[in-house]
Amino acid sequence: MPGVLLIEAMAQTSGWLVVALNRFKRMPFLAAVKEAKLRTFVTPGQKLAITAHLEHDGSGYAITAAKIKLWRQIDLRCHADAARARFPQCRNGRQMRETANRIGLQVEAPVNG
Repeated sequence: MPGVLLIEAMAQTSGWLVVALNRFKRMPFLAAVKEAKLRTFVTPGQKLAITAHLEHDGSGYAITAAKIKLWRQIDLRCHADAARARFPQCRNGRQMRETANRIGLQVEAPVNG
């Protein structure tokens, strides 16, 4: 799998995190990818586990760190910066929330942590 697609997968995961944390009121626009490290090749049929966490959210930008685990080992990681803007139409946020529910993205924190 080309490295650019692996970085795209990490950016998409980070984007879903940012949009969910902003309660589907703002959408992220990828502004920069920093410190991308691709330490191995990914071949067809290999399963990837992609995770992201928020490092900073403020002043109009969200900064995330994402990683891809391959065979239970972290082999790929990057930091992504995203500018945030309001959805152009209210229905866009609703559509994103519906998609998140359909794919099983947890958008609300559990009551007890």
